[in-house]
Amino acid sequence: MKAKEMEKAATIGNTKQLYRLIKETGINKSSVSEIISEKDDTLICSQSRRLERWAEHFREQFNCSSDTLQLPTIPRQCEWNIEVGPPTLA
Repeated sequence: MKAKEMEKAATIGNTKQLYRLIKETGINKSSVSEIISEKDDTLICSQSRRLERWAEHFREQFNCSSDTLQLPTIPRQCEWNIEVGPPTLA
């Protein structure tokens, strides 16, 4: 039944309906992993704590001190002598 509706929506170019039908038939995935643990490997059961733990994890991953951050040194480039006046016929 849904396949026929999808085919019809695709044929007439109704992408909004096609997307809605595809979304309805797809697997409903949770936006947060159901299996996540604390640093001591105990499982976290509540979704709010799982979200907090993910936030902690990413803060630890992406907040590094500038002392440990080594950016590459880019050598200075020589300046180019470019004519920026109006074009000529030469």
